[in-house]
Amino acid sequence: MRTSHKWLVRTLFAMMIPMGLTGRLPAQGTTQGVVNYACSNQVYASFSGEHTKAFTDETGINVKLTRGSSSHSISEVLNGRAEVASSARELDARQRMVGLREFPFCAAPLALITKAGCGIENATKDQIASIFTGAVRNWTDVGGPDLAIIVVIPSEETAAHRNFRREIGPKSLVYDFAAYASTGVIDLVRQQPCGAVSFISYGAVNDDPAIKALRIDGLAPIDTGYPYNQTMRLVTRNELEPPVQAFVDYVYSPRSRSLIEKHGMVPLPRQAESK
Repeated sequence: MRTSHKWLVRTLFAMMIPMGLTGRLPAQGTTQGVVNYACSNQVYASFSGEHTKAFTDETGINVKLTRGSSSHSISEVLNGRAEVASSARELDARQRMVGLREFPFCAAPLALITKAGCGIENATKDQIASIFTGAVRNWTDVGGPDLAIIVVIPSEETAAHRNFRREIGPKSLVYDFAAYASTGVIDLVRQQPCGAVSFISYGAVNDDPAIKALRIDGLAPIDTGYPYNQTMRLVTRNELEPPVQAFVDYVYSPRSRSLIEKHGMVPLPRQAESK
């Protein structure tokens, strides 16, 4: 039976409870030569696994990396347990008010994914909305093969979920399986029979032979005009100490740009950060 608003049919990861906003930024210095980095699950799978290794190889600065949702990663910076975070959602007004700063560095398509080899290739944006709100239950209803639709979603606390909901509209998502971590949907889609569908950063699956990214209205995730997108960014607090400044600078380097492009995403030019 499908579920709306009730968690969870299946949980892949142990829950991490982010700390709330405290309104103050604890004083915690950066260990010399080490960057404490709280990394979004989507950003890690799309980019940071390779990026942090390249950064250390080129600078000699070690990175102590932890992973979680975008909200959790931002909270790690806010509460002084990390000097820098990555996120697939923008800061809110309260976070800016207490001094957090963000550095957008990558435009990342949000891919609609199915298991490869199942004959599911394309859907319209309206059909995707119908699938994820429970209006259709078989791929034949949207011009596909005779397969039951199995909807897999990440937790509503994740940036992937929030970014997708922004495009779908106000209706509740109706789903069969859910993963606490955004990237957990990839394993769930692999494990399900043909017909399973979900969404995740394209950079996390663009070289995965077991996963197919659907065309939407004929557009692949890498095409101009593709409708589902999100922005990845770094988040810091206070003035940047030298290792953290080097880490932020490196995300705009030619090497980082090449890694972003390798995973089917678009590097963004450096801008004056939001405060």
